[in-house]
Amino acid sequence: PDPSLLKFGEIGGQIDLFYNFKKGTNLGGKYGTKIAVNAAYWAGLKGDFNFTDRDAEIEYFGFGQKYFSEFSLEVRKKWSRKWQSIFYYVNQYYNQRFITDQRGVVNSNIAVAESTYRINSKRSVRVELQHLWTPDDDKNWAGGTLEFNVTPRLSFYATDIYNYGNDVEDEQIHYYNFGGSYARGATRVALNYGRQRGGLVCVGGVCRFVPQSTGLTVNITTAF
Repeated sequence: PDPSLLKFGEIGGQIDLFYNFKKGTNLGGKYGTKIAVNAAYWAGLKGDFNFTDRDAEIEYFGFGQKYFSEFSLEVRKKWSRKWQSIFYYVNQYYNQRFITDQRGVVNSNIAVAESTYRINSKRSVRVELQHLWTPDDDKNWAGGTLEFNVTPRLSFYATDIYNYGNDVEDEQIHYYNFGGSYARGATRVALNYGRQRGGLVCVGGVCRFVPQSTGLTVNITTAF
């Protein structure tokens, strides 16, 4: 046990702000513009820890070691009846030492641009570009996604994230994935082939560690 890693709880919170620029205004344009701002901060409870006696005096509303913070800005813009875009920026602080028992902290900035074009009432194409830059951990990443929705039930996609900034040249890897999904009623079947980046993966609020792998994945989801 590391005496400097003692934890006796957490304290923090987040706030979301939303604003709509009305149609016909300078910033709203013909279809209006939506903006969302999010800020979050989480830390360990402040206290005086006695490692030898396994005891502590805790300040239940005191902020101690910083664990995580995030600031994000999202802009949603509709350009025409068929074309709309989302622009997203995130500034994030992630304390690996206290959250996942790894060394160091990660200070990162993330930029995302996404556009969806509706071909007709059923078909659409979505393109997404992402970039993460940081002087910490595995350094810079770039990613992109191309998605084609044939019908509301059937869709295909191709995606790739590239760790081009890694200091180890052999670990500058492309994590590519190709797949599709089909939904009928309350059942959805998804098929995917590609490389899975190892680490903490969170889906639907459930997080788990997964190993790095390459292979075929089938997911079946249903409700009854």
